[in-house]
Amino acid sequence: MDRVHPKARGGRRRPPGWVPRVVLLIESSRSSGRSLLRGIANYAHYHGPWAFYWEPRGLEKAWPRIQSLEADGFILRDVKQLENVLSRGLPTVVVGHSKQEIPEIVNVITDSETIGKMAAEHLLSRGFHEFAFCGFDGIPWSELRGESFRRRLVEAGHDAHFYQTTPESAGWQTELNKMARWLKSLPKPVGLMAAN
Repeated sequence: MDRVHPKARGGRRRPPGWVPRVVLLIESSRSSGRSLLRGIANYAHYHGPWAFYWEPRGLEKAWPRIQSLEADGFILRDVKQLENVLSRGLPTVVVGHSKQEIPEIVNVITDSETIGKMAAEHLLSRGFHEFAFCGFDGIPWSELRGESFRRRLVEAGHDAHFYQTTPESAGWQTELNKMARWLKSLPKPVGLMAAN
C-alpha cells in the first residue's frame, strides 16, 4: 500500500520521497532564536526529513530571493513581512511574544505571564526575601513578565524593586552605568529576574 502524502494548501499532491522545504525566518543573535532553531531541528530529526532554508540576514533584504524559492511552508518570528509570506498561500507558523493571535495560521505564543510567575515561585522556593526585576519599558512581553512576577510576590507578602531600560536611553554605556548603580543599591541577598 502506498503511503499517503500530504497536500500543500492549493491541493498539490506530493510524490513518493517528497521532502518538505521549509523557510526559517528566525534570527539567531539571541538565545531564544537559537533555542527555537534547535527545537525545530530536533523535531525534524524525529519527524522528518525536512529541508530547511534559513535566512540569517533578515527578511526585508532577502525577500526577493525567498520569493524565488520553491518552498512548502514558513516558520517565522518577524511579522513585518507577514503579508508577503501569506501572499504565497503556503502553511505558515508564527512564533512570537504577542498574545494576539494572527487568524488563519498557526501561532506559537510565548506565555509571558506564566514566565514571570514561575520565576517568582522559583526565587521564593530558594528562600529569598528581597526581589528585583530588570526589564524593558514599553515592551509588552517584558511588562507582562514584570507584572506577573510582582503579582506573585505580592501574593506571598513581598514586593520587588524594578529597573526598566527605555528605548530612548542615552547610550549603551550610560545605561550600563545606571543599571550597575541600581544593582549595587539593591538589598542583598536578592533574587533577580531579568526579562530576557
